[in-house]
Amino acid sequence: MRKITIMLIVLMVIVIGFLSGCSTNSEENKLKITYMEKSVQETAEAILFNITLKIQNIGSNDITGAELTVTLYKINSMEDSQIKQLGNIEKGWEQTTNISLVDNDINVYGDYRAVATITLGSKVLDTKTLSWGDD
Repeated sequence: MRKITIMLIVLMVIVIGFLSGCSTNSEENKLKITYMEKSVQETAEAILFNITLKIQNIGSNDITGAELTVTLYKINSMEDSQIKQLGNIEKGWEQTTNISLVDNDINVYGDYRAVATITLGSKVLDTKTLSWGDD
């Protein structure tokens, strides 16, 4: 019984050490959306929203393979979504990027929301929401 108890304690120490290492990695891989703004262009057929984002690598290592998804909602219904691969992002890196989203249903007015999310694999690194009324 004593050997089993000691083995369980050793196993718990190993698991805790592993989980501690995982949380450190999340601090190393850290992208942040530091700025998000929109501009609007209306045509007879659609409304074009140009979303400008500033993304900064505030982590302690370079990041490869991150993805930016920006989704446009109107009255809680998805209107458009765009995905952009961010490529290799060096630590300390900061860049401005633009994504265009379209609302083709100009006959219905309402409140808008653009949701930007940065992912690395299945892990969400940051998300930011910009909301506005019908302009």
